[in-house]
Amino acid sequence: MTADPKLGWSPSALAEGTAAICTRELAQLESALIAYRHPEPTKQQTGKSGSRAGAVCDCGRKIRVSASVLDAGPITCGLCGSDFTVPDDDDGE
Repeated sequence: MTADPKLGWSPSALAEGTAAICTRELAQLESALIAYRHPEPTKQQTGKSGSRAGAVCDCGRKIRVSASVLDAGPITCGLCGSDFTVPDDDDGE
């Protein structure tokens, strides 16, 4: 093993024969990875869902929060002490 001048001892490689010894396990992993199915995207994952609100406090800080969290009770700004509210002209972006 030799050190890389830029990466030090970070580079690594399989020792001779390791891949041959692990052929069966590697084949099983390969078939399992092909069989993996990604979950169906939810409405929120596909783009704007309208479920998040842009809330603002008196000092102008802005947060994005789900409507259910905002409805659960006030969220208070730690800088100015006012509650975050959704402006009337908020278009949901």
